[in-house]
Order: sequence, then structure tokens, then C-alpha cells
Amino acid sequence: VYPPLPGGIFTIGAIPVLGWEWAFMADFIGAVLGGIFNYWLARKYGISVVRSLLGKEMAANINKIKFKKEREIESIIMARIFLGSVFMELIHYAAGLFRIKFLNYLIGTLISQVIMGFILFYWLGGLLAGGNIYIIVILALVAVPIFYKYRGRYLDI
Repeated sequence: VYPPLPGGIFTIGAIPVLGWEWAFMADFIGAVLGGIFNYWLARKYGISVVRSLLGKEMAANINKIKFKKEREIESIIMARIFLGSVFMELIHYAAGLFRIKFLNYLIGTLISQVIMGFILFYWLGGLLAGGNIYIIVILALVAVPIFYKYRGRYLDI
């Protein structure tokens, strides 16, 4: 429901043991099933379940997230890519609370999980293994302002 440590930490640690493909599949299945569970909890019990599980501050943060109806799938993909490592569970709960259609939620979650799995665990992992930390820093410095600039496209602010 709300892990104390992100699952990605364990996935990265499992890559040398299991291989990239099996670690990715374990992360993919766990993240999607956990996200669906969070979505349905929020959809069924509303903000009270979020407040009791994550606290008043996180519940207040979720109330600030408003996905644009005509861009639900795209919004979920972008939110999970740019905010996912920090606010992954919040995105799942917000999707349930704001009654995003389950099919749109599922499609956005599946696409973003594939993108994040490939980018984080395969491509960026390879860059880190090769000592190319500067490329990662540059990508982050470019990506954050781009998402900030286009935030109005995905979120009602």
C-alpha cells in the first residue's frame, strides 16, 4: 500500500543476481498490481483511506493534483515518469480519488512502467555502470524544466 523503501532499490540490487529481464518483470508485476490495489482503495474509500495510510500532509498534496480529463492517459504517463520515484503511490491514489477511468489508468500505468523500467533499469543503469553520471545529471537538469513548462498540459493547476 505504501512501501517504506521504493521497490526500485531492490530491483536494482536484484539485477546482478536475476538478470535485467527477470528483475524488470518482478518490478513491473509488483508495481502494476500494487498500483491497481491503491487505485481501487482510493476509489472505494476516498480521501479518508489516504489520510489514514499516508497522513494529512500527503492527503492534502493529493487534493492538489488534478488530471485533465482529455489527457488522462498522457497525464498518468508523464506524472509517473517525472514524479514517480518520489510520489508513485500518490499518483495511484489520486487516479482513484479523481475517478479517472480504470482503463485509462491501466493503460497509462502499463506504458509508464515499461518506459521507466527500460530507462531506469536498463539504459541509466548501463550509464551508471560505465561511470557516465554526468549524462544522467544533464538529463535530469533538462527534464525537470521541460515538465515544469508543460505542467499545464497535463494538470489543472
